[in-house]
Amino acid sequence: MSKLMKKVLSVVLLGSMVLSIASCAKKGVRSITKDQFEKAIMDAHVMADKNDFFTYTGMGDGDTECVSFGNDIRKKDDVYYNCVVAYLWTTDSEEDAKDMFDEVYASYYEASGVFDGKETEEFKDEYCYFTLDGTINDYPMYGYCYGGWYWAGNSFIVVYTTEDNDDHRGRIDSILEQLGFPTPNSGK
Repeated sequence: MSKLMKKVLSVVLLGSMVLSIASCAKKGVRSITKDQFEKAIMDAHVMADKNDFFTYTGMGDGDTECVSFGNDIRKKDDVYYNCVVAYLWTTDSEEDAKDMFDEVYASYYEASGVFDGKETEEFKDEYCYFTLDGTINDYPMYGYCYGGWYWAGNSFIVVYTTEDNDDHRGRIDSILEQLGFPTPNSGK
């Protein structure tokens, strides 16, 4: 084998090893921007359109902005709803974003018997999250739910579906994978 061929083969093998290591790197929850959020959803190929995003500002105390995404509208019990839903709240303080996460977490877990299914959670100083795949039997929503709730820095992110089928679970997984966040099926 020629020296040139050995060098080319070495570069190819080294490149594939680096890419393999990079793809196995642990993903984690981190603070994200509005642009990163919208790009992840658009790149997830979940039938997203720029018209599916709405931004609200000045909610609550301090500077809070919410970017909401929803598509695939359905009707249940004479109420229209989005089957694929994602929210990004950004605040002017990490404490406010963490308080939002804690409040939602408490609403799902304080009352026993509210959730039946698979759940994962992780609480660290720099981030927290929980994921659900099952049935919620009480407020704030009821019925099937598949998705995750994430806090890091000044961001609180929610991505879920209420449709119990592989297509909708796949859309949620695709969004979360684009964000680099754990999915309900990936565990910790």
